[in-house]
Amino acid sequence: MTRAAFLLAVLATGSATPAGLMAQVSDTTNMRGALASVRQGGVTEAAVALLTQERQSRSPRELDAFADSLVVIATSYRRGDPRDQRRAALAASAALLAAAHPGVLSERAQRLAERGLGPPVPYPRAFEALVRVFDHEQDVGVSGGTLYLITQLPDAGRVLAFLADVAASPDHGTAPEAIRYLSMEMGEAGLVVLRRLYETDAVVDPTAREHLQALAHVHGWSR
Repeated sequence: MTRAAFLLAVLATGSATPAGLMAQVSDTTNMRGALASVRQGGVTEAAVALLTQERQSRSPRELDAFADSLVVIATSYRRGDPRDQRRAALAASAALLAAAHPGVLSERAQRLAERGLGPPVPYPRAFEALVRVFDHEQDVGVSGGTLYLITQLPDAGRVLAFLADVAASPDHGTAPEAIRYLSMEMGEAGLVVLRRLYETDAVVDPTAREHLQALAHVHGWSR
């Protein structure tokens, strides 16, 4: 299973919950328990509930400190590490996205309403947290997966600007991925950004330039 597929599965299901972690997952007010759920079992439920302030309000400082801990877990994996550590890293990134993803929050709001509880509060700095994960990743494949997660955040303007910066960078691993996500995930606005990059000759990585030139040919762009 690819990184993106795993993360989407986590968002859709909340991840399978090992029996030994049930008590920690149910305690959504406990930061250490929520982090342990992510780190020990790749379980996101408690972390998302905490970041979205379900049942208990949190100060911005508390939320940011918790998000910082998730960033540490998300960037801890190195190629060759045990599978459980990789799963924890993936789950930490998934939790950050889920705490701001409109579709996930809508589903959680419905479940909470059925229990007489108020809706979740989107975590407002998920973009910054996932960008830090991207910036600190050392594995190209993992960075590409994180880039995909960033495309799923609701602030399209910031996402487009960030993808444009990555596409114009000399990073031969992620610049082509940014071109791909701009064309496949960001709709017409993504194509507008790609056309601007093409017409200004802003893309420097050879592979990314090839991808962009192919798109320019398909869409009939000219400089």
